Amino acid sequence: MLATGAALAAGAAPAPPAEPPPKPPGSLDTSFGGDGTVVHAFVPGAAPATSTPFEAQAMALQPDGKIVVAGSGSLGRTAVMRFTATGAVDIAFGSRGQVHDEMGGPVGNALSVAVQADGRILVAGFVNWDGGVNANFALARYDTDGSPDVEFGSKGYVTTDFAADQDIAFAMALQPDGRIVVAGQALSWGKSQDFALARYLPDGTLDTGFGAGGKTVTNLHSGADSARAIALLPDGRILVAGTSWQKSSGYDFAVLRYRADGRLDTGFGTGGSVTIDFEGLEDIAHAIAVQPDGRIVVAGHTLTISNISGEREDFALVRLDADGSLDSTFGRGGRLTTDFEGRLDLAHALVLQPDGQIVVAGQSVRKRAPTKIDFALARYSVDGRLDHRFGDGGKVMTDIEGLAGLDAISALVLQPDGRLLAVGRTVSTEGTHHFALARYLP
Repeated sequence: MLATGAALAAGAAPAPPAEPPPKPPGSLDTSFGGDGTVVHAFVPGAAPATSTPFEAQAMALQPDGKIVVAGSGSLGRTAVMRFTATGAVDIAFGSRGQVHDEMGGPVGNALSVAVQADGRILVAGFVNWDGGVNANFALARYDTDGSPDVEFGSKGYVTTDFAADQDIAFAMALQPDGRIVVAGQALSWGKSQDFALARYLPDGTLDTGFGAGGKTVTNLHSGADSARAIALLPDGRILVAGTSWQKSSGYDFAVLRYRADGRLDTGFGTGGSVTIDFEGLEDIAHAIAVQPDGRIVVAGHTLTISNISGEREDFALVRLDADGSLDSTFGRGGRLTTDFEGRLDLAHALVLQPDGQIVVAGQSVRKRAPTKIDFALARYSVDGRLDHRFGDGGKVMTDIEGLAGLDAISALVLQPDGRLLAVGRTVSTEGTHHFALARYLP
């Protein structure tokens, strides 16, 4: 102590303060929005915020780090927004950062978004021609400043009718050659609900080399079928995941593989399709990704009802080998479920990390506040075990708006630096719906 005191008296500099310990994986990234979250409450020129039902459904990253978010705005119009890499609204895009659009029809809704190599932005979803049951696939393309790209379709918009009552495009993927593949459902009231795919040329016209005139419809089990997610394979084949109803088991995960020309690939599963039953009443897949080794990861939720726990929904994951068979090295025989706090856990998105870990995101209800829903993420190791280094035992829950909030993640992306960016919606204590984003440390 005497030597230290003498050194200080002689003018020696004090030791620098210790570096704060690094935050654990899954912590909110406070360099984003100030506290790790961003909530956007209004669209210029729309109805007052208290009556505006904003629902962010999809997200894509630009090469410069800017974030494009698409979903629904007020008065039945699509809302597209762009944020900077730090979470600020990019006022150079559209009208002060936002585009409010009908997607070429009376009522529009965006469910998927992608950024082309040239920076132009594609949005897919549906339009309602009568504001009710009659809907068609819809695509819109915007220039980098948010204005409609008049070189695409008719003045920037394309709609596609499958001769059904309600055609909804839930997912979209861009091929390396610029063609656009869109997947969803074609519903004819009282008749059938089928998987529906369409492929478009870069200018928005249907690709007649795909399916029948650019479209293909698949009726899997004569029940209600719907495609919710899409992934492209390096050889041009197309994977689609969603749900299919069977009399024996109810709604099950469904995964289909198509050839590049739109025909079912009979070398996958049984005749081109695989259905997976989690022994729940409702098993619905919302996300799909392909590992570098060709194995396929699918995420969604499963609903079970028991006399002891009542009704419960959990995250559900499955991994398939490249041929569609269940991967026995993952979870329990290829399947796994995850319960957060006991009641309502729905997975809507997933990403694969370069180290092989799997991150799944959605929503979960708080056990101590059963009317409250929060952002929810879980991270799994390569074999399907929860990664206990991530959050609390492998799970993270984030409250966006306070005790009365209803928060849900719709989309998740992995940034090049490994950070996880989630987008969805929050409902405030006043009952207003807003776009909500959160960024997490890797």
